[in-house]
Amino acid sequence: MNYLKSLASSFLLLFAVLPAFSSSSMSFCGYDSFRVDYYPMVDRTILGSPELYPYTRCPHIFCNAFLGGENNNANLADWQVYLGDDFTTEEVNTLIYKKDEAWYINLLNRKNTTALARKLATEKGNAFARYMILAKQTEKISSNTSLGSFYSWYQGEDDNDKTDKKPELLTQSLSLIEKETNSFLRQRYAFQLIRLANYLEQPAQAITFFDNYLKDTEKSYIYYRALEQLGGVYYQLKEDEKAAEIFIEVFAELPDRREKSATSLRILNWKKIRFAEFYDKNAPYADMKSFFKVFHAKAPALPEMMKIAVTKPNSKFLRLLALRELDQIQEELFAEYSPFYKRSTVCKGKGQQIVNLRILAETQLESKELIDKDFWRIMLGMSYFGAKNHTEAKKHFQQVQSNSRYNAQAERLLFAVDVDALTYINRTEINRLYEQLKQTQNLNIYEPAVALFFNKTAELYENEGNTIASNIAYYSFYGSYNGDMDNFLWKDVKKNLGSYWLTSHKHKFNEKEAISAYKALLATENKTSFEKFLLSLFKVSPTDYLHELEGTRFLIDGELEKAIVSFKKIKKPSDFYSEAYRAELFSAAINEYFDTDFYKQSDKFYENYSELFTNNLSKNTSTNREYYSDNKLKLSRVLLKLQQLGEANPANAADYYYMLGNAYYNMSEVGWFSNTFNYVGNDSRNWFKDYSNYVDEQIKANLTPALIQANKFYKKALALSGSKEVKARTVYMLAKTNYNISHIRIPNTYGYRIETSGAHSDYFSLLSTTYADTNFQKEVIKECSWYRVYLGL
Repeated sequence: MNYLKSLASSFLLLFAVLPAFSSSSMSFCGYDSFRVDYYPMVDRTILGSPELYPYTRCPHIFCNAFLGGENNNANLADWQVYLGDDFTTEEVNTLIYKKDEAWYINLLNRKNTTALARKLATEKGNAFARYMILAKQTEKISSNTSLGSFYSWYQGEDDNDKTDKKPELLTQSLSLIEKETNSFLRQRYAFQLIRLANYLEQPAQAITFFDNYLKDTEKSYIYYRALEQLGGVYYQLKEDEKAAEIFIEVFAELPDRREKSATSLRILNWKKIRFAEFYDKNAPYADMKSFFKVFHAKAPALPEMMKIAVTKPNSKFLRLLALRELDQIQEELFAEYSPFYKRSTVCKGKGQQIVNLRILAETQLESKELIDKDFWRIMLGMSYFGAKNHTEAKKHFQQVQSNSRYNAQAERLLFAVDVDALTYINRTEINRLYEQLKQTQNLNIYEPAVALFFNKTAELYENEGNTIASNIAYYSFYGSYNGDMDNFLWKDVKKNLGSYWLTSHKHKFNEKEAISAYKALLATENKTSFEKFLLSLFKVSPTDYLHELEGTRFLIDGELEKAIVSFKKIKKPSDFYSEAYRAELFSAAINEYFDTDFYKQSDKFYENYSELFTNNLSKNTSTNREYYSDNKLKLSRVLLKLQQLGEANPANAADYYYMLGNAYYNMSEVGWFSNTFNYVGNDSRNWFKDYSNYVDEQIKANLTPALIQANKFYKKALALSGSKEVKARTVYMLAKTNYNISHIRIPNTYGYRIETSGAHSDYFSLLSTTYADTNFQKEVIKECSWYRVYLGL
């Protein structure tokens, strides 16, 4: 078994080693280790018990450190009492944790003459030194492994230590405890005895030592440390019920051992525990037992919660169980919205959590012994909120007192109810909520409330087809389990709104419906403060943004004159594109998407008509040509000019249409220069192109508007008279535009064969017959593997 070493150490061997475990047995929806995928409108701080925060939303117990385990103040306090008021706290700390074995040996042999040593020159000091020598000797012992690694439960040893002195140390400890009359030191020796016996794999002896020396003594710090070792003994003996009893008690009594006790509780076999005997409603730790029964043994929550409610209605473990039920409700109720993916529901059975929470909260609020009524008012309100009964939910949230420590939670939930009630873009109500969020500190310092409002609005905009407004309003929420989410600064809200989506996903914005909805928003008179705020998020002129999108849409659809009109309206073109355009758009290549510059492997056809391509990007320009932002106004004009030449000059019309087809193909979703139409380059084409990873599937062309234009111009070129070589190129590009590829498994092998079909095969057939004598066909045979397969070569 592998172990992770802790950094703390002491004479008590307080540097604990944690075993490496399999995943937790619990099943729970909520926070994961790194981030949340819902908005926790009810924060875990509502529990009011920081030491239990790791158990609130976390699907395993180590999502966060257990508070209170970072020091050994209880141990020092006990030693302070023993040593007396003559010793300062700093001196006690130095003696216990900073002096080594040699220092104490010299003290006993009168060779240590420091001021601190002189203060210990008493019989009591000598007894103290004898114990400390033993403690320092046992500090780094490790467990024997003769019974195999699965035997080893240990809470603190250095597993790299290879000492074989444990039997001698055990004998020495027995001798010292029999001579010692001070009850405090006898408890310390007893701890060492139990620990040594445990690590010598002598469980019966460890139990005897506990019964003989500790069982009936004062329940001090060291008593519980010894008890923890006894729990390890019972774990080795596979008496998980007794081990659980012990670890729960240590968890309750020693703050600095909570995490280690939680570790130990986690590794027990909870299926073996006989809960009828394990549970006693009047026992001091009954509420804890009920909690761990639910947490580790997956017991139904409601019966255990009701047990606690009867005997301990103010138990923090009852609140913890309730909060965990509530979190499964809000995991679904406040699910994170993303314009990029549709989130699937993780939790099933939210209805049961609603029932559980309502029954428990109503029972609690009827209890005469209940102290914290506001907590349960929130729980009851959330049970109605989860069922979408907004009226009843608000009634209970409004009952929380204004001076209550839950007031901020209640205020956020009242706001959340109003946000949840939005079902369409109600401009007046959205603006009211926006102003409330901006002006109310309890809301705007809490990031989940900020994200909830903006993303609910974003979702409504998306539902109504306004993709652009939706993406502007989208708030990137990355709340982490370890993060503090109630220290958000409203002035920073713009940092997480819109900016990423406005670039990487802009291809979604040039759909006609999205442009139309955005145009309507811009044209709205008397815009609300929220709408003005959204438009202020643009890093360019919102109106220029509209004209650029409209122009690109017209360009894609081949409406070039309209495209030119739109592009000419842009007041600051440099916000969107560069001064030139890439003339190589008008050429074609047999192969694509290799680590070779397009210009080097294309047919460079446009160079035959270089006089037409003025203002183009020089081929010698040092730039990443795949990502160059074409000047769309100039590009639209040259595209229009080629069309006009095609109509006016029949002799070269096939060439003009071939180049037009190339331009639209290259700017399409499958082309080399997709960034012009889709705003992102080849390396990011998965944003807009759905690729299949399955070789058995058919990969068929989706004739998008750009490919429809390419298809149209290629067909025009093929229908006209012209060079046979150019026509061969046109036929091949038509095959590429109408691709239809099937990957078919070869039976009884790991291989597969490729087949083309439909128009793809028809154009390959035309190329291999009518244009078999062209030089271009020979190039295709050499360069295109699909064509060779088609020919059976």
